[in-house]
Amino acid sequence: MLELKGIAGAIYLLRDVRRQGWLDRGVPEERCESVFDHSVHASLAGYHFTRKFYIPHMLLVHDLSELIVGDITPHDNIPPEEKRRRETEAMHDLTKDYSYGQEVMELWQEYDQGQTPEAKIAKQLDKLDAAVKALVYEAQGFEVSEFYPYTQRKLTDPDLQEILEILLRKEHDLKDSHGVYFRLLSERCQTRR
Repeated sequence: MLELKGIAGAIYLLRDVRRQGWLDRGVPEERCESVFDHSVHASLAGYHFTRKFYIPHMLLVHDLSELIVGDITPHDNIPPEEKRRRETEAMHDLTKDYSYGQEVMELWQEYDQGQTPEAKIAKQLDKLDAAVKALVYEAQGFEVSEFYPYTQRKLTDPDLQEILEILLRKEHDLKDSHGVYFRLLSERCQTRR
């Protein structure tokens, strides 16, 4: 059995936290994406899109607080400032005992505040990953189409907007949406350099 300690271990424990948005839309718990799966997919997207490690690291920890507070969604009717307070407190608890904890906390705060160019891209990749997973769930017969216009409204990067457009044409095997997504991101990375 794999045993990880520290923050890496905490990230790995996110495999037991299910994404609430999918549960709310009828995806059974045994088929529901975990927060760990989402974080890894988002992190991989960050690498495919930038070929740098800063954004992937940010995306690996962006939902770490959910290990303590759970996956809070807009349907929970928790005010944004209360959600931020809970998540900040959780991140402090998760990082305080480690020599590198302050670095992880600062990376999480950068993502949370969303002001730097890297955080802005990371936030868009986070939203785009949900739309990609929605395509996978759509292939399984779940009604998740509300994620598409929501994601379209959140994207400002022209390349990411175009990638979403391509994916929403549904000209690919929807079960392989992440594979197609990563390929499109890699292609855009080459043209952005």
